[in-house]
Amino acid sequence: MAHPEPITICCAEREDGASILSMLHELAAWEGAPFQPRLCQSTLERDVFAANPKLHILVAKNSAGENVGFLSYYQNYSSWEGAPGIHIGDLWVTRAWRDQGVGAALLEPVIDANQHCRIDVFVIKGNDAGFFYERRGFTEQTQWRLYRNEPVP
Repeated sequence: MAHPEPITICCAEREDGASILSMLHELAAWEGAPFQPRLCQSTLERDVFAANPKLHILVAKNSAGENVGFLSYYQNYSSWEGAPGIHIGDLWVTRAWRDQGVGAALLEPVIDANQHCRIDVFVIKGNDAGFFYERRGFTEQTQWRLYRNEPVP
């Protein structure tokens, strides 16, 4: 279902930084994260807005130019497949714009640009986001479990 107001999907720019960080904090609260995101404006400058970005961010803008959602992704590599792939880090749509096709609009250009790559995304257990991805052709990989060694802050 499309939102009555048009949206535009574009690559994030420096002036989008504050709203991206704000939406990231909304996402952390929504997920009940045990700590706030550590991404800040200086890391956005270094890792997103640099000449060779480590992280790519798309934003969804309403007709007033306000960001109403974002998707972050980065390239990974599978030694098993011998090929690069894409990992979606975060996908967030502000509450007022949910169920209006914004998430799909953010995801579409990533899928279109990477049709010959594997695209991975982690979904927290019990989060309905899995249904969103399944409707777009993603399948749950039940044979894998995530193990992590957290760095000391």
